Amino acid sequence: MSKDWKSHKAEFFQLYTVEGRTLQDVKGILEDRHGFIASTRAYRMRVDEWGLRKYKSTKNHVPQKMRKTDHAKPHIVDLTTPPPDVVHPSYTDIDFPDGTSIPEGPIKASELRSLVPGNWPYTLEVFLIKWQDDGEYLKTILDVIATGQHSEFILRRTVAIQPGNNLFRILQYKVAIHDQAVLSKALLNSVSFPGWNNNAIWSNELFVALRTNEWKDTRRIMRNPEIHRAIGSKVVDYALGIIGARLLDGYKIRLQVHDDFFGLIHDKPTIVDARAYLDIMYDLERKGLTVDPVYYRLSLRLLPLTGLHLPSFGAAFQYEHQVDLHGQPKGTLAQNPMRKSPTAWQEVERVFT
Repeated sequence: MSKDWKSHKAEFFQLYTVEGRTLQDVKGILEDRHGFIASTRAYRMRVDEWGLRKYKSTKNHVPQKMRKTDHAKPHIVDLTTPPPDVVHPSYTDIDFPDGTSIPEGPIKASELRSLVPGNWPYTLEVFLIKWQDDGEYLKTILDVIATGQHSEFILRRTVAIQPGNNLFRILQYKVAIHDQAVLSKALLNSVSFPGWNNNAIWSNELFVALRTNEWKDTRRIMRNPEIHRAIGSKVVDYALGIIGARLLDGYKIRLQVHDDFFGLIHDKPTIVDARAYLDIMYDLERKGLTVDPVYYRLSLRLLPLTGLHLPSFGAAFQYEHQVDLHGQPKGTLAQNPMRKSPTAWQEVERVFT
């Protein structure tokens, strides 16, 4: 069966020719994003067939201080259509709406941070555009995010790429796969404003979901296909994990109030909170999202309280020792008599749906 190379040509061109990624990187990215699988030899054949050449290196370029220009409009690059064979500047050479311009070519993360103003709206975008997989860019951008100065701009529209793009999409194009999770989660944890210059439904919905106190509202909002299209399903899962952990912490505090010397009090508020807690745990487990083992320890105490007769969640025993109903070590995984069973999962689905 012939591969549909044509539909991936634009992205291939962008990754290999414009961004200068290796064929192995391009191969891995297309497999991860689109499930497009082909041999390295087939990739080399496409390079020869299409006459692709990487842009000339700019390693010897000495960056200048960010300068004001007379340009009022951003330089927009359409990633959907490959440009002609003539060599154009990379989209890392860009003017911003406020008239600021960043230098062309590679630049060290420390130098870039010294060039951009502390509260400049486009700082995070510039770091992603200029991204280098050297460890320093990740460390520096995490430090920048931690300052909180840019949290209101995380859900904004980007200006470097075609209108409608966002930081999460640039991240998926520019950042190595092994660093995408930690950076995506850092951005999501820092969101403090719906979208600044962004009137898109997805940004407002995501902001509400990140602030909601009800898991049922989270599930409803995060099913919105516009959110999935805008930021990708992986980032949606990261968001669910973050929201779920926050809500679990809240239920833990409330349940501790009902925990006396003899154990959890069997009253209606406690049982309602316990079921809500297990509801979140069940959803996260079903989606394959792992949380800290401490959440599973409490789950073991809550199961008898709710009247659900089911084995503990599968991931509860992925750490070294099994724990008893009070969170104390008890045997090993191999000795664990509590295993998943279809009947148990059907009972959970019956109660929670």
